[in-house]
Order: sequence, then C-alpha cells, then structure tokens
Amino acid sequence: MNWILLTLLGCPGPNVEPLDSGNNTGVTSVQGEITIVQLGLSSSGIGEAALIRGPDGTTVLLDVGGPGHARQVVDAVETLVGPTLNAVILTHAHTDHIGAFEAIVDGGLTITGPVVHRGAVDLEDANTRQLQSVLDHPGSLSLCDDTGCPGLPWTLTMGDASLTLFAANGHVATQDGRVELDVPLTEENARSLVGVVTFGDFQYVFGGDVTGGGKDTPDVESAIAALGHVIPWVDAGQVDLVHLNHHGISSSTSPAWVGWLLGEGRTTHGLVGATGVYLDAPSEEALDAIRPYLGDGRVWVTRTGLLGGADPVMVEANGSIHIVVDGNANGTITLPDGSETTFDASR
Repeated sequence: MNWILLTLLGCPGPNVEPLDSGNNTGVTSVQGEITIVQLGLSSSGIGEAALIRGPDGTTVLLDVGGPGHARQVVDAVETLVGPTLNAVILTHAHTDHIGAFEAIVDGGLTITGPVVHRGAVDLEDANTRQLQSVLDHPGSLSLCDDTGCPGLPWTLTMGDASLTLFAANGHVATQDGRVELDVPLTEENARSLVGVVTFGDFQYVFGGDVTGGGKDTPDVESAIAALGHVIPWVDAGQVDLVHLNHHGISSSTSPAWVGWLLGEGRTTHGLVGATGVYLDAPSEEALDAIRPYLGDGRVWVTRTGLLGGADPVMVEANGSIHIVVDGNANGTITLPDGSETTFDASR
C-alpha cells in the first residue's frame, strides 16, 4: 500500500515530567500516556497550534500559529516538553498555521526530525513567502507534488501510539491505494492535511482547515467520509476526539464528516483551536452538526469568537486544553483553572 513509515526514537527524560502551560493546571505527562495540548494562543491575531507527546516521549507540534504567536509557542513547548521537537506537521500554508515557523526555529526550538507539509503545489491563496522558510528547512518533507500525493499515507510511530496522515490536496490514501477526490479545489483550506492519532482504543482526528461545503467551500469532508469504509486508519463511528476543522466556523464540520467519525450512542468530544478573533468560532452550524454525536461529551474551545455565544455543549477554556489518555483508554481533559473532566475511550 505504498506505506511510508518513519520511526522516531524520542528522548524522554525521567518517567514523570512536568506538563504546565503556564496556566497552573498541575497536569503531568507520564511515560506510557499520550498527551494532546491545544495551545491557548493570545487574541493578538488568528492562529492555532497543538502539541502531542506520545507514550514513548516522541513530541510533535501540529501547526505553529501566526507570526505574533511565536514567542508563546516557544515558551509553551519549552515548558511542556523542553526545547526539542521530534517532528512538526503543518496542515496547510495559511499564515495562521505556518506563520510562526521561522520565528520558532530562530527562537530556540530544535526539530530533530521531519517538517511535514503537503508541498509547493497548487498554491492559489497560500502564503508562499512563509512557506519558503518551511521548504528551506533541512527536515522539510513534501507529501504531494505535480503527480499527486505519493507521500500518502505517512505514519509516525510513537511507541504504542501512531499518527497517520491519510489525506491532502484532494487525495486520499485507502487500503486499495490513493484516490483523487472528484471535488474541485479552489482554496488552500480545502487542501489541508488530514490525520488520525491512535493509542489503543483512543482515536483523535484532525484536518487543519479542510472544508465541508459551508460558505460555498468545496465539500472535501463529505468526499473523504464517503471513502471511510476503505480508510483503514480510522475506525468509523469510534473516534473519541475530533478537531473541528477551520476553527469550528461554518465552512467545515459537515454532518457527513462527524457522522462518519463519531457515530451515535457514545460519549465523544470536539476540540476547537481559536484565539477569539474568529467571529463565529465555533459556529452554531458546527455545534448543531456535532451535537447529536456527543452524548455526555462537550466541544472544548481555547477561546470563543467575538460573536460566539453560550451553548450547553460548549466549554470555553480561556487558555490551553490538556487531554491525557493512559494505556487503559482512561482520558482526562484539564482546563487552566484546574477543573477536570474524565472520559472512557475503551470499546
């Protein structure tokens, strides 16, 4: 199936390392657990970034925020895991996702492994200047080129966990090979990388700003969902945590997308990375789409948009959101005020 498998040997320190975003959560990252931290970036501009620490200590930064967030990202990563990252994944070439890249490298973070992105193709509204700093990095790894996306699927092993990128730039890796979607792509958001993190029974799916048909965008989400039965890395209806694409605004989070991922009759959770500058993050349309699949779960938002209102399924963190899952699929979501919510990801 043309797998590209990259195994990174993390360099974890002692068995228990402090994991504190500066919000005094008291969370610790323990060897054998997976940790996902959606960073609560300031409202000085749009942007999002998340840090993943695998059960073996492998560290991955998923997007890096906008140019004005570089110092915050560097400080958070150094506090949470130290100044070294094993990999960086950039979902697409918009400023709010790649803008801080050059500055975080200059600011002291060392990347020992790949910097994964979709490549310098089909760049209609991409920020090519900022992308150039990514392309110039010695770890730069393009998954797509003029022939398609031969780098899909791409898998990073993290001990007993894995992170697999299976879609990008209108192409999807399946058990039968790569498929090009019959969807006209007219913008950078629609070309975002899509991936899944798996740790035992726990699954977390992310997709950058990939679009779902709202606001007259290409419905890439539904096209991928239609192929869900042949995407072996995602267990349909069994995903526990889904990142609401495009910061939860109404261009994304189509009913077909969340229906494929979450299924019904379970408790699941949504995650939104926003800085408060996005007007409708998350939008009522996105919340209504995911609402039937949450059970007793919630949609966790770093900071709601300027027009965001209260909703019983939404929790605003006003800072970073820490998700920790142990080897028995016991999960804990911790907010900056120290409040905790537990969940069971076992099947």
